[in-house]
Amino acid sequence: MNLEKTVRFHFPKSSRVSDEPRGTSSDTLQMSEVMAAIGMAEANAGFGMSAFFGKQGLSQNDKNRAVTALMKLSRARIGKLKFVAELSGRQRARMIYLMALFAYEDYCRTAATPENRCPSCKGRGIVRDVPKIAETHQRVMKTCSRCKGLGFRRVKGEHLRSALKQIMPELSQASFYRYLFPVFKELIQVCFEEETRANNALKKASHQNMY
Repeated sequence: MNLEKTVRFHFPKSSRVSDEPRGTSSDTLQMSEVMAAIGMAEANAGFGMSAFFGKQGLSQNDKNRAVTALMKLSRARIGKLKFVAELSGRQRARMIYLMALFAYEDYCRTAATPENRCPSCKGRGIVRDVPKIAETHQRVMKTCSRCKGLGFRRVKGEHLRSALKQIMPELSQASFYRYLFPVFKELIQVCFEEETRANNALKKASHQNMY
């Protein structure tokens, strides 16, 4: 069982979780086995499980836990920077929170959300290659240059910088992109890495509970 299947578990039609027809599968997990597998995965990869459940909108508590975990990492990365250390405790905490919140927002974005969908490719990740079509008179598609094939718009660094400037008006563009933006990108990457780790932990736990 992988993470995506747990979404169906939160809105079950029956107590059986399987890709196979009911009553014929030897790898069908019962409700108690699913719960045990999720519990084991959370024990071994709690951050990733919370990040994923929060992203799916299944739990506000999980979203809060994921942002809190990102705040700890953010604090470790930027807390000792001179211009951050000179801020008051409240200002520093607010900056760390915004770094984590914006990173989690970027991680959660998908083409399924209309307001985040790329306006050029409409969430498909590809667009018509007009020059090629004119040249070959055939339907030719290419990767959308606006979203780089993602199908949705990423959180812009300038939006984060604008938010941080409310706390530290003197924050320059150069300082932001040299010291803070790389940390912001790292926080996003950590979310995806932890989701993968949680997915692997869940697969292992559900396999163990089958035997």
